[in-house]
Amino acid sequence: MDIPNFEIDARPTWPYVATPTRWRDLHDIWAFEDDVFGADNITFERFRDWWWRYSRMAFHVRDEGGHVVGTFDASPLEPRAFQDLLEGTRDERDLSVECIRPVRRGEVVRHWCVTSLTAHSAGARRIDVLAALMAGIVERLHALPEVGYPSAWCAVAQSREGERVLQRAGFRQYGDGSRTTQPTYLLRLDSAEHLRTFRATFAQAANVLTYRQATVRQAPAQPRRNRSETATFVVCRSRTADQPGGVAGCSWEQYLGSPLRRWSEVRPIW
Repeated sequence: MDIPNFEIDARPTWPYVATPTRWRDLHDIWAFEDDVFGADNITFERFRDWWWRYSRMAFHVRDEGGHVVGTFDASPLEPRAFQDLLEGTRDERDLSVECIRPVRRGEVVRHWCVTSLTAHSAGARRIDVLAALMAGIVERLHALPEVGYPSAWCAVAQSREGERVLQRAGFRQYGDGSRTTQPTYLLRLDSAEHLRTFRATFAQAANVLTYRQATVRQAPAQPRRNRSETATFVVCRSRTADQPGGVAGCSWEQYLGSPLRRWSEVRPIW
């Protein structure tokens, strides 16, 4: 796989890290995701209520200017809401606060939904942002006692590329897309080995991205690319059949560091 050469910045490298989402971060994160999702985004009030109900899986990444450039979140769901998402009878945006299950001490959550995975940064820094997101996911999967087995995770693929990403992470197709705009995917963690593999998938992605960024920094300097060619969106949004549409994304190969096409040419991913 070819690695793009980017202009090397002489300034010290900004340490992109995944930071837990706090109350004071909510407006900045919602504004960032509103720019990403546009009309497909939820209201700030619903976003705030989701966070208030469960926030232990939520984190974000900021750049040196303090701007949000990446987010991740996953929510524990009530069994009925989880099944509705799988069957395509409920859209993710329609999840009420009651659909998000409060986590009890010592409990292993049985049903999860990845609600968003977004990244946006120009130039070589985008690899740093993605690496920070992957590292944050690994940390949460290891640290949170409610993440365990048996459990199930759901997602809706919006493109062929999205299907490949889900398959690489261990997801298998559940629906055929007849009731949703794209097929529904399901991951079941039934054993300790399944959980270790799930964690290792994101750990490997973080390591690959970190290695690629180190390679980029050592490459000869080249003229900076146009911003539209070096920005990335990696997102997760479910869409019911009567609500067509989607948001920009990137393929697995692009996600691992290849040059991105212009936004208008990039298809949805999750």
